[in-house]
Amino acid sequence: YTSSSDAYPGFDWFSTSIFLLMGCDDIRSWRWLRTFSLLLPSGFLWHARLFNTPFISNEMNINGLNPVYAGIGHCVELIVEQEMAPIFAAFRMSGLAISHMVVHWTKQCFWSVLDWPEIVTYICVCILYGIDYQVYFCVALLRHLKQDIIYQHSLRNLLPFLKCHQIRGFSMRNVIDYMVSLEKKYRPIIIPELKELLCFNSNVSNTTNKQANV
Repeated sequence: YTSSSDAYPGFDWFSTSIFLLMGCDDIRSWRWLRTFSLLLPSGFLWHARLFNTPFISNEMNINGLNPVYAGIGHCVELIVEQEMAPIFAAFRMSGLAISHMVVHWTKQCFWSVLDWPEIVTYICVCILYGIDYQVYFCVALLRHLKQDIIYQHSLRNLLPFLKCHQIRGFSMRNVIDYMVSLEKKYRPIIIPELKELLCFNSNVSNTTNKQANV
């Protein structure tokens, strides 16, 4: 997806995850990633996908914004502010943006944050159900951490806690109903906002329209 001279300046956690899911078969992994790169979710799940590509809107390029920060992160903040005011307040008073943690977690594909089965489930759900489920997943994760977030904020230790501690006890099967309820309420707002951030061509847009309706 990039030339050797324009290599992504970081570790590609998403490609690594796919490589493991494909049984460490590099050919199968490459073919899958090449196909996946045509879909809207690739721009948000696969951080390296948009490095040095023309798919970021002119406004994003001019302002130097990361689409995950401006899109997924913004939507997570919107929902948390509406649904979980104490968590939103804890972040605000700690001087920490929720979007910052969303980018941090998703960039490393939740490695060192969640157990491997939950990482696999995260990838599958976001692809099969729609990329807005990346937003609901992050919201559900913050909801799971509600008491820890409030407590760590009181200790002025929120950022180290969120960045350096593995999250225990989180399971997709326990939060999927909550995520579906968020989809029913927020999908009409979130999907159009995410689509506006990326400039995929018309053929890709037709594909992503089908993806968004999964």
